[in-house]
Amino acid sequence: TQIQTAQAKFTQTAKVGSQAVVSTARAGDQLLRTNKMLEGVLRQQSIQTKLQSQQLKAQATSAKSMADWMKRVEQSSQRTNQESKSTISNWQKAVAIGGGVLAAGAVVSNAMQKPRDYDQQLTYITATATGGQGLSTAERLKSKETLNNYIKTAVRNGGGSREDAAEAANALIASGKYDLNTVAPALNAAVKTAFSTDAAAKDAATLTVRMQDFGMTDIQKGHDIAVRGAQLGSFEYKDQAKWLAQQMAAAKAAGYSGEKGFVELVAMNQVAMSTASTTDEGGNNLVNLLAKLSSRDFSKAVADAVENTDGLPTKAVKNKKGKVVGQEFDWTTYSIAEREKGVYGVDAFVKLLERQLAGNSEYQNLQKRLSASTNDEEKKSLLEDMSNIASGSQLGEFLADRQALMAALAVYYKKDDLAKIKNDLPNAGGTVASEYDMVSQNDWAKDQAMNQEKLFAQSKAYDAIS
Repeated sequence: TQIQTAQAKFTQTAKVGSQAVVSTARAGDQLLRTNKMLEGVLRQQSIQTKLQSQQLKAQATSAKSMADWMKRVEQSSQRTNQESKSTISNWQKAVAIGGGVLAAGAVVSNAMQKPRDYDQQLTYITATATGGQGLSTAERLKSKETLNNYIKTAVRNGGGSREDAAEAANALIASGKYDLNTVAPALNAAVKTAFSTDAAAKDAATLTVRMQDFGMTDIQKGHDIAVRGAQLGSFEYKDQAKWLAQQMAAAKAAGYSGEKGFVELVAMNQVAMSTASTTDEGGNNLVNLLAKLSSRDFSKAVADAVENTDGLPTKAVKNKKGKVVGQEFDWTTYSIAEREKGVYGVDAFVKLLERQLAGNSEYQNLQKRLSASTNDEEKKSLLEDMSNIASGSQLGEFLADRQALMAALAVYYKKDDLAKIKNDLPNAGGTVASEYDMVSQNDWAKDQAMNQEKLFAQSKAYDAIS
C-alpha cells in the first residue's frame, strides 16, 4: 500500500513536471522568435548607419565646396565694391547740383504748406469781404493783407489759433453785418472770449452776429454777461454760444431785446438745467418755449385755456355775424402790459401758469415737498409729478410741447435763483478780461502763442518767395 501510494505521488509529480517542461519549451520558442526579430532590427539599424555615414561624408564635401564658393564670392564682391565706389563718385559729381535743388525744393514745400493753406483761406474770406464793391483785382488782393493784420492782432491779444480766428472772421463777414472796416472789434471780442472759455471761435462769432441783431450795443459786454452766467449756473459759455444764437430769433419775436432781454435769456438758460439732463436738452426746451410764445396760434389757444379772467385784460368775442357774445382773455394786451412792468414773455406766461395751478392742492403740496427735499432722485420724481399735473391743466392742454413746458416749469420753480442771477449779470463787465488774464498765464497758452508767431513768420517767408 505504501509503495502504491508512493508510486501515485511520483506519477502526479511526473505529470506536474511534464507540464512545466512543456511550458518551458513554449517559453523557449517565444524567446527564439524574439531573438530573430531583434536580429532583424539590428540588421536594419546597421544598414541605416552605413547610409548616414555616406550622407555625412557627402555633406562634408558639400560644405567644403560651399566654403570655397563663398571665398570666391567675397573676392568678387571686393572687386565689385571698388568698381562701384568709383562709379558712384563719378555719378555724384554729375548730379550734385540737380539733387541739391530737388532736396531744397522738398524742404521748402513742406515748410510752406501751412502758410499756403492759410493764404488760401484768407483769399476766399477776402473775396467775400470785397465782392461787389467795384474794386480792382489788385485792390481786392491788397485787402487780404488788411484782413491778415486783423487776425494777427486778434490772436496776439486774445489767444487761440490764426486758423480759428480766420473762421470767426469769415462768419462775421459772411453774415453781412460786418465788412473790412467794421469787423476788427467784433473779431477781437469773439476770439478772446472763445480762447478764455474753451469755446469755438466760430460759435463766438455767430453769437456776436446774433447779439447785434438782438439790439446789443456793447458786444463785449454781451460776451461778459454770457460768461458770468456760466459761472453762476451750470450752462457753460461754449454751450450758450450755440444755443443762445438759436434762442434769440424766437425771443425777439416774443418781445425780448437789448441788454436786458439778453440778461433774461442767459439767466433762463442757467435755471433750465434744473429740469433737463444735458445742456442740449435745456437749450432745446427753452427754444421750444420761446417759439411757442411767439407762434400765431398761441393767443387764441391761451384765450381758450384761461377761464377765470378776473383781473386780466379781455377782448370781445364775436360770432359769425359780428355780434359780441362774450369776453375772453387777451394775451397780446396782457403781455404788453407785463412788458411795460419789466416782465418778459416767459415770465408773463409763468405767472399765468402759477395762477392756474394756485387752486390745485395736489400741485401745491408737491411744490412744498420739492422745496424741502435735498435728495436729487426725489426732486426728479416730484418734478415729474408736477409736470404731469401742469400738462393736465387747461394751460397745459394748449402747451402740448412737453419740452416747452419743462422750460416753463424750470423758470417757475427756480424763480428765486433766477432773480439772483438776473440781479448779478448787469454787473458782469470785465469777466472775459479776467478769465483771459488767468488762462493766458499757463505754460501751454504761452507755447501756443509762440507757435502762432512761428506760423506768422512762415507766412512772411511764403509771401517773400511765393
